[in-house]
Amino acid sequence: MKKQFVTLMEKRGTDSLKKQFVSFEIASRLNQLGYDEVCLAYYYRSDFYFCKMDIFTGYDECCNTYFNDFQVACPLCQQAFDWLKVKYKINNLYLILDDDISVREKVIINQLDILIEQRLIKQTAIVKKQIRQQLKESK
Repeated sequence: MKKQFVTLMEKRGTDSLKKQFVSFEIASRLNQLGYDEVCLAYYYRSDFYFCKMDIFTGYDECCNTYFNDFQVACPLCQQAFDWLKVKYKINNLYLILDDDISVREKVIINQLDILIEQRLIKQTAIVKKQIRQQLKESK
């Protein structure tokens, strides 16, 4: 009975801690936007895992640079907000006051999708400009 109690307590502790991290959907979109910070957790496919800490390197290998196509770094919500604030000058994520987590997540996912679309448009414009420049130079 004591062992069951410990297991139950460990599970409760892990579940409440997982709420501090972004969802798989948000982590995937952050990855598309170039998020590559060191994280304490990651998703393998859509399953959540904590990173193992190396006593020599810390969590250095727990970022998108070192992951394969099935893994994505999972930042804390605050890490993601801070990164978006610095990288994309987004401050209004803090203004989502709805207590329903699914509503907040839908709003955030919508905003990230807009950023991804804007980034793709910019990248397409850059490529078109480079092609025009190359065509001019080849004439």
